[in-house]
Amino acid sequence: MPHGILSTHRSGPRNPGVASAAQRAQAQESQAETKPLDQLFWVFLRRVWSRWPEVLVVVKPETVVRWHRAGFRLIGVFFPGGKETGRPGISSELRQLLERMAAMAKENPPGELPEYMESS
Repeated sequence: MPHGILSTHRSGPRNPGVASAAQRAQAQESQAETKPLDQLFWVFLRRVWSRWPEVLVVVKPETVVRWHRAGFRLIGVFFPGGKETGRPGISSELRQLLERMAAMAKENPPGELPEYMESS
């Protein structure tokens, strides 16, 4: 008898068709999905530029993300002003006016009439 038929040790599916289907599925998952617009771009590029395979570089998505982050950091170096965050500052004149209004509100709480408006 051949060695794998009665063996209790399983290293994978017994049916070779199942094994090859699993391998095909795994290979399809690892391939990048190309959209019709991407395909059209590559067809156009191939017809217009004959040397495209010589300069083609394939990179991982993580590499592209790292390049983008590095680029944004450089933007911060060359354009340091940037957009200010948070609430805009208040001028000292406006601050003094608000403080005087708050003091007046303590002297005359809401709901109470000033003395000259009270009826006797």
